[in-house]
Amino acid sequence: MLKKLATVAALATSPAYAESALSWGGELDSQYNIDSEVMSITLTPEVSYALSGNTFSLSSDLTVWNSGTEFWVLDHQDDLPTLDFEVERDLSENAEIYGKISYDLEDKERGDIAVGVSFSF
Repeated sequence: MLKKLATVAALATSPAYAESALSWGGELDSQYNIDSEVMSITLTPEVSYALSGNTFSLSSDLTVWNSGTEFWVLDHQDDLPTLDFEVERDLSENAEIYGKISYDLEDKERGDIAVGVSFSF
């Protein structure tokens, strides 16, 4: 029995399993607001881990440039971001249940906890 548990644990923590369960990526959003004449660029890196039908995600919105506030990311390297945590689980092909929370590293404060169900059609 111990040998079987050790085999399962070794397979579950192997690099091949971790590669299939672990994913990372990001989004770069460049936007120009015509009314306020403000150009902004936001980078959102994200890492996700799938385990037992749940997807655990960690992401953060990082402002790269904002012409309205003259914000440039290289001028604010000491500022700490807000981390967004999310857990999702599919209920069906077009419905999922989720839980979300954020944590501001700068202010050392937790954001609101949100749970919900979303439907796609």
